[in-house]
Amino acid sequence: MISAGISTLEGLIQSLSTSITEDLLQPLVPSFQKNGLMVNRLVIVLLAVVSFYFSYRQLVAPDLSVGIFAQNGVYAFFSAALVPVFMGIFYKKVPAYIPFAAGVVA
Repeated sequence: MISAGISTLEGLIQSLSTSITEDLLQPLVPSFQKNGLMVNRLVIVLLAVVSFYFSYRQLVAPDLSVGIFAQNGVYAFFSAALVPVFMGIFYKKVPAYIPFAAGVVA
């Protein structure tokens, strides 16, 4: 689940950086067309810094909108799904109340 979340965020950052580079920066500054790859990499670095800042602010002061990264929802989903998935992978017979109780506790 963590891998899926990371790959989704990676795809979002790549598509957002491409949109910023191709649709905003290159039409405004034509000299960027020659160095499109370098500009795109710089935009990715900038987005990484902004994402890190927002993530840090969300963890330190949760007053920031959860809709930006939906971190709390992802953490809750992971917490609720960890025990049932773990039990399903490593044990053949698990009483139904164990994953149910784990989901309720999460």
